[in-house]
Amino acid sequence: TLTIGLLRAPAAAIVDLVQRRGWFKEAGVDLKPELFASAAGPKIVQALGGGAIDLSFVNSTASLLGMAGGAIPLRFISICTDPSRLFALLAAPEFDSVPKLAGKRVACTAGSGLHYFLARVLTKFNMTLKDIEFVNLPAADGQAAFVAGRVDAIVPAVNGRFYIMSTKKDTRELFTFDDFTKPPGSVQPFQNYDLFVTTEPVLQAKRAALKSFLAAYHDKGVPFLLNPATRPEALRTVTEYVNAEQKNPTDAAIMGRIMDLSGFYDAKQ
Repeated sequence: TLTIGLLRAPAAAIVDLVQRRGWFKEAGVDLKPELFASAAGPKIVQALGGGAIDLSFVNSTASLLGMAGGAIPLRFISICTDPSRLFALLAAPEFDSVPKLAGKRVACTAGSGLHYFLARVLTKFNMTLKDIEFVNLPAADGQAAFVAGRVDAIVPAVNGRFYIMSTKKDTRELFTFDDFTKPPGSVQPFQNYDLFVTTEPVLQAKRAALKSFLAAYHDKGVPFLLNPATRPEALRTVTEYVNAEQKNPTDAAIMGRIMDLSGFYDAKQ
């Protein structure tokens, strides 16, 4: 048995798709999913360290922070997706530049890829987190706070970005992925992969099961999504999975855009 920590996110939806179609079982993997809240990378790392789960997918920021302490022997075993293009800094309409956020309330989840994105954005304008009033909130709470006007800007979770833009229609996309390669400051692109992560003890004890899991994901699940013939069915399944237990469901059109902007890797890649 492999216990995997999942979020209601695109990569997890592909894991769910593979599970539903019986491809993990065919590969000899008995998969037990455990759900976590959105942008819960730090909590997933803690669960890995405590042995509550065997593997998960975590953004590279949370993974590296988890390794930095040295207490948790994390091991990266594959790249499941690249969500970098989906990140954005959203702001109330009166803010037309990043420097104007100085001293203002900006929300995201600390220790997550969203946090790293915000820090990188500020760095381009010779700013740091000390130049704003950083508000550390879980993704859903941050989204609600921004829509209600309790914070001035936010780096939301992937699904939250499109929900906010459709609900609070005067929201400004103040900074997006493409802006990293434009002046001012460094023009280094933004990269923040979602990684399949386990620990050294699990790697040693369940290496064969982990390899079979990755083979089913990359050889069966991702091609099912990328193949034009099966993509509509994949998107329907993904949308159902992500929307389960969501107060603000994502429609199929938005989910299609999310999946288009996400980089998924099959075995050849």
